[in-house]
Amino acid sequence: MSPTNAIRLSLLDNSHAFLREAVRKALAAQADIPQWQFAILSLVQSLELSLKAMLHAVHPVLVFDNIDSPKHTVSPIQALKRLENPKISSVTISDSERKQIEHAISFRNTLMHSEFELSPEFATAKFFEMLAFVIYFQGRHLGAEVEDIVGATDFDAVIALAKNRRE
Repeated sequence: MSPTNAIRLSLLDNSHAFLREAVRKALAAQADIPQWQFAILSLVQSLELSLKAMLHAVHPVLVFDNIDSPKHTVSPIQALKRLENPKISSVTISDSERKQIEHAISFRNTLMHSEFELSPEFATAKFFEMLAFVIYFQGRHLGAEVEDIVGATDFDAVIALAKNRRE
């Protein structure tokens, strides 16, 4: 592939791409229930890439599990541990944030690696719970405004969906 046809994304840009896809899948799930699975998977992938982007900002080599042989990137839990290590990072991750990240990863792993049943009501609730957290987390730690990432039309549509769900 020539450089003019290449896609090159930073970790943060990649996180934002997954966030946009998560919102599109959530909107598509209104007519196609299985899309909830992919909306949730994309949302958690966005969160994982956010953690790696934060590590990269501290030092690019920290995103690799073995800094002496940088081939594979860290797991989201390893990224979290490195970010919380005061010898490595000055980032402050609250206990609440840590628990929400661990829960999101665990839920994603269930969807990815085992049999599961996901009702539309539960999927919707989990998606919006995690979306609210990703919006908060990206804003607090990465200075990102989700409306700018997702685009006004999709953001307004997903917010309307959340309001309809509450009502």
